[in-house]
Amino acid sequence: VKTEETILLFSAGSYSELAFSGIHIISPELLKHFPPEDKFSIMQTYLSLARHHNITGFRDNTDYWLDAGKPEALAQAHEIIQKIKF
Repeated sequence: VKTEETILLFSAGSYSELAFSGIHIISPELLKHFPPEDKFSIMQTYLSLARHHNITGFRDNTDYWLDAGKPEALAQAHEIIQKIKF
């Protein structure tokens, strides 16, 4: 669900602006807090849980990030993968 809304729960200066990439590493315990709908904004769930639990982010400053879920980006993803030495 794309809302493009901004929700601030802290005073200015007490938070870091980060992109929400949609990649999650969670405890299975979190699943019981999800609403029953097929599609929902997980942000409301996280905001509710943040009142009593520590929700953290991860900064990945590597150069290789691309939304390969878009068909037009697959060729670009292929080019990037060819340049990476594993």
